[in-house]
Amino acid sequence: METSLAMRAIAAAILSLLGMVAVACGSNPPSATDTPLATHTPAATDTPPATHTPYPATTSSPLPTSTPTPSTEPQFATTQVGVIMNEPEAFQGYTLFSSSRQNRTAYLIDNKGRVVHTWKVSGALAKLMENGDLLVAKTVEGDDGVSRLAPDGSVLWNYDLDGQHHDFMQMPNGNVMILARERKTFDEAVAAGVNPACVVEEDGLVVDYLVEVRPTGRNEGEIVWRWAVWDHLIQDFD
Repeated sequence: METSLAMRAIAAAILSLLGMVAVACGSNPPSATDTPLATHTPAATDTPPATHTPYPATTSSPLPTSTPTPSTEPQFATTQVGVIMNEPEAFQGYTLFSSSRQNRTAYLIDNKGRVVHTWKVSGALAKLMENGDLLVAKTVEGDDGVSRLAPDGSVLWNYDLDGQHHDFMQMPNGNVMILARERKTFDEAVAAGVNPACVVEEDGLVVDYLVEVRPTGRNEGEIVWRWAVWDHLIQDFD
């Protein structure tokens, strides 16, 4: 009996000590009469809290610690009109080009792209002569040949040549060499030894020739030399 009372006294003392420890730590043990804390159950319409997705680890190289050496390669501009490159090694002179599809104009420009002179032309090819005149092809429908224009655009010489195409040049003796073409019929081509299977009967055969023309008047010229591919064909068909 005495042992039971002693054990109860020890248990009461231990419970008393635990209560004192709980008060010292700032928490009161709940009692049967305490009101429980309110809890919040999220509704279906509540917006979930935003979440943060971390950025992926960077794979870029660290910034250079020294200034890179400038490139010695020429830098081209992005523009598509005008001079985009003018290196010191460029020939110090003028450039002539022509536009025949739209305004049919030949332009003479300097190395900075400034227009020095223009001519109205009828063909795609133009060449500047040493005295400043312009030799130009008149390759338009029904009007083939070569013309010589003064700086003011007036026609100094005009020569009609059916079939003139692509190229021509002024020779040292003042004559003009012109490239042209002529058409041979299917029968002419076959008679000359061309394989009939290689020629379209309706088209025939088109061959080139060269003529050297000596100007004899404003609209006249004399052919002083002629060389034709037709005269030098070699065939081994028959």
